[in-house]
Amino acid sequence: MKKLVMSMMALSLVFTGCGDDDDGDVNVDFTGESKVYQLGERDIDGVSGTATFRELEDGTTEVTLDLDGDLEDGEDYAAHIHAGSAFPGMGAIVVTFTPVDGTTGESVTIVSELFGDDDDDDNDETITYDQLLNYNGYINVHKFDDLSVLAAQGDIGSNELTGNFKVYELDEKDEPGISGTATFEERAGGSSLVTLNIQNTIDGATHPAHIHAGNANPGGGAIIFSFEPVDGTTGISRTNLSALNDDTDLSYSDVFDLDAYINVHLGPGDDLSTIVAQGNIGSNED
Repeated sequence: MKKLVMSMMALSLVFTGCGDDDDGDVNVDFTGESKVYQLGERDIDGVSGTATFRELEDGTTEVTLDLDGDLEDGEDYAAHIHAGSAFPGMGAIVVTFTPVDGTTGESVTIVSELFGDDDDDDNDETITYDQLLNYNGYINVHKFDDLSVLAAQGDIGSNELTGNFKVYELDEKDEPGISGTATFEERAGGSSLVTLNIQNTIDGATHPAHIHAGNANPGGGAIIFSFEPVDGTTGISRTNLSALNDDTDLSYSDVFDLDAYINVHLGPGDDLSTIVAQGNIGSNED
């Protein structure tokens, strides 16, 4: 069995004899340090919540998930920490939480280790509270019988959003009526979450989008970064930006000095001949 998570029952055994009070109850000793991450709504309307990390005196972390919304009474919901950022959200599971109780919306787990690359417990990696707060990860809460359905999701550690952001306008180009914005949000680790929000895209289509070198006027610059394609049905694309396509590091602050512009194309695929929205960014901002 994996040892990285222990239920609260197991926790009480660990702390027996380490500070019982006068009534014989066990005192769980916290340092007073804590951090709250937001878990946003995903596939189930109205479900969102928080993940509260609290440091124990031995350096491990108590994680409490608290969800509100239309969860099913009596049902359990699987919950994990995954490696990487929530977008694109393909990271491996590194921590399995105690399932979220659909009746109360709560889960409590002690985290002390991350899964290794295989099923050998000897390859698990010890992780402290401080290390977890700097970890490149995100939390998913799923339907237990269908992990493809996300109840809630949120970035943690170095992927947490700082609240700093910059919005660039993307104007219509070759197709009338299609325009939008590119929002760059700073992460705690220095990278950016970029959200393209394009209005009047084509339902069911996917629209390629890129950062190009140079100025939109005259245009023609080489592609230096490729976004996740814009979903024509929602008009949304979300992409983590930490480096350009040639692996040159690009922090959130570096974006403001970038000599570049954004193109969103009609597509499909590699057909980039029709530009549906375009806008200068960085040092070229109009």
